[in-house]
Amino acid sequence: MRTLLTSLFLTLCLHSFAQFQIDTTFNHTAYNEFTQLAGNIVNGNKLMYTPQNDLIVAGRWQTSLSQICVWKYLQDGSNDLSFGGNGFGMGYVQVPVPITYVTVTDAKVQNDGKIVVLADAVWSTGSFNATQSFIALARFNSNGTPDTSFNHTGLLISSLLQNSEYETKTLDIDELGTIYIAGAVRDYGNWNCALGTGAWFIASYLPNGSLNTNFNSSGFIQTGASSIALNFTSITPYTIPLDLKIVSNNQILLGGLFHPMDSALYFIKYNSSGTYDNSFGSNGIVNLPVNQFPMPANELTTLYILKDNSFLLLSNNAPYLPGQPDSAVVNMLKITPAGQVDKGFGNNGTQLLTCTANRVRFCEDKYGRLLLHWYNNLTPGTQDVYFFRYFANGQPDKTFGKNGKFGHHPIPNDTYLNGNIAQDIVMNASNTDLSILSLRSATYAPNNTFRIINYVGDTTFKTNVEQLEPKGITLLVSPNPCAEQIQLTCSEEATYSIVAINGALIQAGILTEGANTIYLSKEIATGTYKLLVAHKKSGTIGTASFIKTN
Repeated sequence: MRTLLTSLFLTLCLHSFAQFQIDTTFNHTAYNEFTQLAGNIVNGNKLMYTPQNDLIVAGRWQTSLSQICVWKYLQDGSNDLSFGGNGFGMGYVQVPVPITYVTVTDAKVQNDGKIVVLADAVWSTGSFNATQSFIALARFNSNGTPDTSFNHTGLLISSLLQNSEYETKTLDIDELGTIYIAGAVRDYGNWNCALGTGAWFIASYLPNGSLNTNFNSSGFIQTGASSIALNFTSITPYTIPLDLKIVSNNQILLGGLFHPMDSALYFIKYNSSGTYDNSFGSNGIVNLPVNQFPMPANELTTLYILKDNSFLLLSNNAPYLPGQPDSAVVNMLKITPAGQVDKGFGNNGTQLLTCTANRVRFCEDKYGRLLLHWYNNLTPGTQDVYFFRYFANGQPDKTFGKNGKFGHHPIPNDTYLNGNIAQDIVMNASNTDLSILSLRSATYAPNNTFRIINYVGDTTFKTNVEQLEPKGITLLVSPNPCAEQIQLTCSEEATYSIVAINGALIQAGILTEGANTIYLSKEIATGTYKLLVAHKKSGTIGTASFIKTN
């Protein structure tokens, strides 16, 4: 999003400070705030990069009616005023009456540039038992106009089964444009029941908006928590999917949690036909009790399926207390692609972050580093932006900021009454640009807006292992070439990293003294890789190259 000369200068600055630098070439100010419709409720919920490195925001515009909206921002940070054809740089579809409002929950940009948006569409009459929530799916063309090849209008409002209320959560799209969505279900009229009376669902839609009957013959699966409880006895019947991902062979990974009272996660792997992949867990299902920490509901607990198909749980189990710095506690738990706790991550599978916010957002960069973001919205005029970066093995990246943490005050005199709330964070494919999306609101009028702030990304990649590499010794890797595992003997405890020839971190973990087996993820492509082993006590580093085969 910069000229070559500016990019080179800012990149050099970035390398010097080892932290993100604000990109003042973005809209000339480093930020862009949508305010053209002040006086109405405008929410930006999801932020995405297009293949051309432009930015898309998905959200809603609420007047007397509700619209599902998308906004486009060019590489220089300006509004693309041709997008949507209305001079705002905004495309929208209007949700029909009696739907009173919508909430965008997920969105993706397809390879062809079309934009798919998932939302809850709610009909509320103000009576407890007269509220229904429907699945809302919208698809826009790359120019921001509704894609009328999708359900004739570009918008689908659906209930899979009658007398069910739907709480959408996550979506993904395969290479053919088939859409998969998942979320929670409640019996009609029980939306506000504290313990939940519901089930969960996963559904598949063809590019024309019709249900994909090749998936489970009906196009969807809707069932209760008991169907996936296995030998785990849930306290409540409530369960909710949190993330979904299409993996190789168009199989579907799904991760979620039972009710917080159950303190347990679940992971499912489906074949493209909707049947369980019996090679995964127990007949396609893994249940994992989590006893290390509580998991609150709603947006305080999130789950992300990473690039290597492992799972990362973020749980804000201790809220921020005003006037007490770093009183919020976010626990991270990493799960292997097989659905087991990754003991090589952080401290025996978990990592703890203390911060000053009740909402933390996450993204993964091209090197597999984990980036967390939040706002320090304490008082007007102190809307500080914070980041914390970890390596894939859960160790703080101490080359970033101060011991892995970087905070700053990007916009002087930012005096919005209710401050900023972190909504989303994205890194582009080349790691040259990082953008964050925040919700901004005022107490005196319902004129919510959203803001994008852009940073120069980080194209460097140095792990602690690589910095110590001059002390290196040659490792003996057996077997080499290898298909599924590597055998190593260590003289003392150590950490390992597997790095691709382009510098990307592929896999990392912990080795014990004595014989070790490193199991290679099935998702690692064939090719040549570098293995780096750092011994904790002596500081010696071992390096080796090996070939991964099928």
